Amino acid sequence: MFPRASRWIFFINLPLAAIAIALAMTKVPESSDPESGRRLDIPGSIAAAGGLGGLVYMLIEGPGKGFTSPSILSAGIAGGVFLIAFIVIERRSKVPMIPSRIFRSKQFTGANITTALVYAGLYGVSFLVTLQLQVRLHYSPLESGFATMPITVLLLVLSPYAGRISMRFGPRLPMTIGPIVIGIGNFMMGGIRPGDHYLSGVLPSMIVFGLGLSLMVAPLTAAMLAAIEKRHMGVGSAINNAVARVGGLLAIALLPALVGVRSGEAPTNGQYGHALLIAAAWALAGGVIAFATIRTAAPPEPTPSSPSPATTRTG
Repeated sequence: MFPRASRWIFFINLPLAAIAIALAMTKVPESSDPESGRRLDIPGSIAAAGGLGGLVYMLIEGPGKGFTSPSILSAGIAGGVFLIAFIVIERRSKVPMIPSRIFRSKQFTGANITTALVYAGLYGVSFLVTLQLQVRLHYSPLESGFATMPITVLLLVLSPYAGRISMRFGPRLPMTIGPIVIGIGNFMMGGIRPGDHYLSGVLPSMIVFGLGLSLMVAPLTAAMLAAIEKRHMGVGSAINNAVARVGGLLAIALLPALVGVRSGEAPTNGQYGHALLIAAAWALAGGVIAFATIRTAAPPEPTPSSPSPATTRTG
């Protein structure tokens, strides 16, 4: 609509970030591990960034340049080498960025795999649905934003109730059903085609997707943190957040490549539908993994007369 003025929208993050920093400094209790020391894992950070950068470049540019071209092969090989180096560095570091010992918990590992699968679908679907609405259904950027807003509204309104369900019945139920509902929403979104009316052809899929996402987000966080010791909650939360972002980053690059979309081109209706089916399969796989790895019941609250459990639940 207004190409130059629209860039100013990104500055909305500055006051929001300032508020978040102020609240974190004044309201969030300290949860650092006193045994970890204060040294940053610089080599691990460089290796992780190099590995992800190489793989993402390969996935984005590969369909256009060809996966056998020298630049794409070099990027893929370099990314793989960096990721292998990252694993070696983390195993040998005295203060690793990602301590491997917390992955000994089946619930923590399962929660993070579910996070990667569901958020990969979330980011990939958000990208592709926006393209479909604007390119094929001729929505303006503002209209496409409003079209997907029900997902955010449902997430804000319903997440507290999902948290209560998790506290009463344990996180396994909502974390299993949520991804399945998300997968159904992805399947429905894959049917959005030119000429569809918003109320009948677009909105129902947004509602179903939003319901599934609302059902699993709060229980996912609680289940992940309940699986680790209190002193590791800071790094555990950071790992889960990073897993979600990396999953989304790779999905945005991977989904178009899997269905044959070339760099710089919008997906055809068929390619779009196939990509949404893949995202639906990822979400369903996340539900299966959650069912297999998450405890059925929430861990009991500690009482004054009994010793504190090794794991601590957060609401």
